[in-house]
Amino acid sequence: MSPFIAGLVLLAALLHAGWNAMAKSGGTPQYSIASYRLISAVCCLPLLFVFPIPLVESWLLLLLSTVIHTVYYVTLSHTIAETCPRSTRCSADWRR
Repeated sequence: MSPFIAGLVLLAALLHAGWNAMAKSGGTPQYSIASYRLISAVCCLPLLFVFPIPLVESWLLLLLSTVIHTVYYVTLSHTIAETCPRSTRCSADWRR
């Protein structure tokens, strides 16, 4: 594996761990995760002017991917809310 690819994999792992930690750090997980998703969408908006519109044949897969990810984030936020009560603010012992 090239160093560039290895670096991208490590960066993705760090970003994933970071936003999971922020979602568990306090507040309402539903709002935290929704705000992170909104911020990432806004950051990706300029890419609409750089890359061409996807082919019509791929729109169904893009829609399916969007639905799957939405279900994942809703499920994740509810799971965090249930396993991590606000009073504990998801301290280090939340996994028990």
